Amino acid sequence: MTDRRSVYYTSSYEVTKNWKPNTKQTAVSISADSGVSQTAKEDQINLSLASTANFVPGDHVFIYDDTETHGEILQVQDVVQNGASSYLETVTDMTKDYTATNGGEAVLMSAFIRPGSSKLMSTIELNRLINEVEDEIDHRTGHAWRAVAVTDVHEFPDQSMNSIDWVDGLPIKLAHRKVRTLDTTAGDYIYINEGTGYTNKLGTWTEALNGDYWVDYVRGILYLKKFWRWHSRSALKFVYRYGETSVPYDIRRAATNLVIAQLLELEPTMAVHPGGGDLDAPKPYERADRLRAEAYQLIRDREEIRVIHR
Repeated sequence: MTDRRSVYYTSSYEVTKNWKPNTKQTAVSISADSGVSQTAKEDQINLSLASTANFVPGDHVFIYDDTETHGEILQVQDVVQNGASSYLETVTDMTKDYTATNGGEAVLMSAFIRPGSSKLMSTIELNRLINEVEDEIDHRTGHAWRAVAVTDVHEFPDQSMNSIDWVDGLPIKLAHRKVRTLDTTAGDYIYINEGTGYTNKLGTWTEALNGDYWVDYVRGILYLKKFWRWHSRSALKFVYRYGETSVPYDIRRAATNLVIAQLLELEPTMAVHPGGGDLDAPKPYERADRLRAEAYQLIRDREEIRVIHR
């Protein structure tokens, strides 16, 4: 399944739920959609082509039927528009089959704010704020809970290689751990400086303990077993992706808090008007400060210890 989401650490649904808890969220009702049907795949919701146009990757849907009072919320990972075979792919499997008794039609709603003049903020604008917060969290922690592409440039080690290096491979300690599996189609490269320029060896070298190289994906170490010495300076340029495959609760909370703090500072009620209202109620900027302070404490607890390798 192709993951086409643009946001990972929080969502427009989660932000809106906490930012404007008393505001009714806009729903795109497709209860009359004759294309809605039960599917054998638990991560797939079959819809008509017209109804799939209401959703984009990263959106959340609220699904229920007349036999399920509460239903469940699922995040859209991909929207497949293929005529009568259109459907939504979801990140999390549905826990049950949704089959209504009134003609077998399920009921879905968009459970987040949609673009439009009467909405609080468009999904595109809100996702842009979320992306900014995700970048800030990655920078402050030195880690990521999504796939992030980076480039490491390494010198050829000055020290002489010992016997272990000849058996296990020359260890190149990377700047990040939790490296994603190397994939030429995902933009990963192993560039070797051969004098006239860099040559990509990924795809031609064999990855194996008894091959040309292998990777400790958990600790972030590249072991090279095919040695070279054309140049010492900037001898290796390694382009790879790193990041956890799931987002823990504290990172989700920190991201949500930081986005809401920005939204509160944009509210027109930021200015203090004399008279009227509850003067003891926390001002938007006070709430924003508290949310940001809690978020940064959560982020500090996740900061990586940086070790400089020479």
